[in-house]
Amino acid sequence: MWLGVWSGIIEKDFGDWLRFYDTAGQLVPLPEEAAKHEAEVAQQEAKLAQQEARMAQQEAKLAQQEAEIAKQRAAKLAAQLRALGIDPDQITGGPEI
Repeated sequence: MWLGVWSGIIEKDFGDWLRFYDTAGQLVPLPEEAAKHEAEVAQQEAKLAQQEARMAQQEAKLAQQEAEIAKQRAAKLAAQLRALGIDPDQITGGPEI
C-alpha cells in the first residue's frame, strides 16, 4: 500500500485528500464507500434473485400447462380406444423385448 493524492468529495467537502492505494494502484475505499458498494451489490443480487424466482414460476406454469395438455391428449386417446372397443386400462406398456 502507498499514500497518494486523490481529488474528490469526502463528507460533502471537495478537495485533494491523502488516500491509500493498493499495490495495483487501485484506490482503497473508505469504509463508507465500501459499505455503499456492498449495499449496491446486495441490491443487484436481490433483483437477480427476484428475476430468477419469476422465471422459475413461469417455468412451473409452463410445465403445468404441458402436463394438462398431455392429460387431455391421453383422455382423448383413451376415449378413441374405448370407441373402438379397446379398454385402455388393460393395455400394457407395449411389446416385451
